[in-house]
Amino acid sequence: MNRKRLKIIGIIIFIFLYVQFSPAQSIILIPQKHLPTYLIAVDKSKQRLFLLEYNGSLNIISQMCCSTGSNRGDKFLQGDEKTPEGIYFITRKVKRPLDVSLYGNLAYATNYPNPVDRLFDKDGSGIWLHGRGKKLVPHDTRGCIAVKTENLKKIEKYLKLKYTPLLIASHIFIKTKDKKIQEEIYVLKAKVLNWITHWKNKDKFFFTYYDPLSFSKTSRLSFKAFMAQKQTTFSRYKWIDIFISQLNIIPGPYYYVTSFFELYRSPVFTSKGLKRLYWMKINGQFKIVASEWIQMPINLDAEYLTYHSDRLVAFLKKWKSAWEHKNDIVYANYYDKNAIQNSYIGLNSIIKHKKSIWRKSGNIKISFKNINIVLHKKGFLIKFIQKYVSNNHKDIGNKILIVYPFKNSYKIIEERWFPL
Repeated sequence: MNRKRLKIIGIIIFIFLYVQFSPAQSIILIPQKHLPTYLIAVDKSKQRLFLLEYNGSLNIISQMCCSTGSNRGDKFLQGDEKTPEGIYFITRKVKRPLDVSLYGNLAYATNYPNPVDRLFDKDGSGIWLHGRGKKLVPHDTRGCIAVKTENLKKIEKYLKLKYTPLLIASHIFIKTKDKKIQEEIYVLKAKVLNWITHWKNKDKFFFTYYDPLSFSKTSRLSFKAFMAQKQTTFSRYKWIDIFISQLNIIPGPYYYVTSFFELYRSPVFTSKGLKRLYWMKINGQFKIVASEWIQMPINLDAEYLTYHSDRLVAFLKKWKSAWEHKNDIVYANYYDKNAIQNSYIGLNSIIKHKKSIWRKSGNIKISFKNINIVLHKKGFLIKFIQKYVSNNHKDIGNKILIVYPFKNSYKIIEERWFPL
């Protein structure tokens, strides 16, 4: 085992010991645009639950007494009657009949143990946010968070399953600003966006965002198997495109969670859902130690198409300019090597044909109107009316382009023209 690996293991052991024996874990929350609209925070030292709203500022819109585990500290073992500390999510409403005295017949399950808990071998399950039929007493649960049932009913409408975060710590601090937290949020936003870029580009730097040791422990695959799976996908698919929406960056006691809705597209496979990435500082750098993927029927198509439409229009303008300037090298860069242009198949055939036209065309002027862009199984279909004028020829017709995403631009895979 090399020295770098030993150092990483040492850091993880240090964090484990720090978390287990530190008397007070805290979470600091500040107003920042990558918070969800609503979140719940539980301060175990105050036995208070806060419903927070972010709308440019971070406001407490409701707070109430709560009861947590009868024993203090973070949860590590099944039956230790401690309430876990970290970033959790409301996963489902418990449907079965419940003991009214203990649960008020109203309960929501959480995702404890989350991936970071599994990284540190935390044990136990069944941590709920629930009501209470009997008198609410501080530190009176077996690890759950209990509030008066009528209070839980008042905040139910703010609980978005699988999305609303539940932050639990010994201390919750709500500040107007915190330089360290703000800097870390800025770093994590850049890391998420760069991680997506490297994923789309199918390059090896994608894997540098992960801590292999931690990821192997929290994932169903070893990191080696994860890499092999991704590399197989990279080689199989001509292109991959990833679009995210509603990026949340949520601070915890010693880690962050970034969550977002994700649309993944390729020539043969599309998926939509919620992605969570768990980040910890390893050797001074934020690394992904775990990820979660929840497939769900979300509609991102319109937002995704809007995102690409402006870029595709800009792509058309640059393609047109290369055509008008008869620059065969630049013009060729807009096409896939196996592209089809009417009866010409393959890039070499297309460029040979264009050069023969350009030698006698003189000045060329091209204009577009009525541009329409839609999703296509091969990428995007662009349709418009094209007017072409040169020294010895002019025409007008419907042009159809099929393009696919390529790095930070696009490639034309098919081009058709129909005279009007």
